[in-house]
Amino acid sequence: MRLGRLSLAAAAALALAAPASAFAVDVQIQPLAPGEVLLEAVASGYSRRMPDIVTVTVGVVTTGRTARAAMADNAAKADRLMAAIRAAGIKTGDVQTTSFSVQPMSNDAMADREGRLPKVLGYQATNSMELRLRDVARAGEILDILFEAGADTVEGPRFLLSDPAAAQAEARKAAVAAARAQAESYAAAVGMRLGRMLRVQEGGYTGDGVGDIVITGTLLRKSSLAPGEIETRITVTIDFALVPR
Repeated sequence: MRLGRLSLAAAAALALAAPASAFAVDVQIQPLAPGEVLLEAVASGYSRRMPDIVTVTVGVVTTGRTARAAMADNAAKADRLMAAIRAAGIKTGDVQTTSFSVQPMSNDAMADREGRLPKVLGYQATNSMELRLRDVARAGEILDILFEAGADTVEGPRFLLSDPAAAQAEARKAAVAAARAQAESYAAAVGMRLGRMLRVQEGGYTGDGVGDIVITGTLLRKSSLAPGEIETRITVTIDFALVPR
C-alpha cells in the first residue's frame, strides 16, 4: 500500500509542494485514510531530581612475602574497615564485595632486560567492596571515616535514584507532550490539523549520576561531594495522521 508520509524535516515544504498524495513512501503502519498525511514527531522529555543514594567502592591493599601472609594482613585490615562501616550506620545489605585477588609481585622489568625469568618478590592482596549510602549528605563524612579506618582506595561516587521509575514516568509524559506540541505546530504551519495517533515508540532513556573521583592511598580530610541533580531523558517517536481543516 502506498501511504502518504511527512517527516518533520519535510513538513514545512508541504505548503509549497504538490498535494499530500505526492508524499508517498512504503511505511508499514496503520493504513491512512483518504486525505490523511503521515507526520512523524520525535521529541525528548526530561526529569531532574536530586539523588537519594550514592555508591562508592572502597578497598584495602596489603603485601607479604607469601600469599598467606598477604591474605592474613588483608583480612585483618578488611575487618577493621568493616567495623568502621558498621559503626557509620551502613547496613549489612548495603555492603557487597566486588573483587578479591592475590597476585605475585615480580621484577619483570629487570628480568626482561637481563633475559631471565621473573623472580617473585612477594604477593599483593586486594579486597574491594561497594557501599550503598542512603544518606547522600553524609557521603563525604563517611569517606573520611573509611580512610581513617585504613581504606587504601576509593572509586566513585555514583549518584542514583531509589525510584528511577518515577523519574522515567515524568520524563515520558513530558516527551509525549513535547511531541504532540511539535506535531500541532507543524500541522498549523501546513494548514492542516492533527488527527489520530498511529504509533508510539520509545527510543530508550538515559539517567545517571556518575562521578569521577578515583583516590588511591590518599587520606581525605573533610571530603566534600556535590551530588547535583540526576537528569533522566526519554525520547519518543510518535506518528500522527494530519487531516484537512
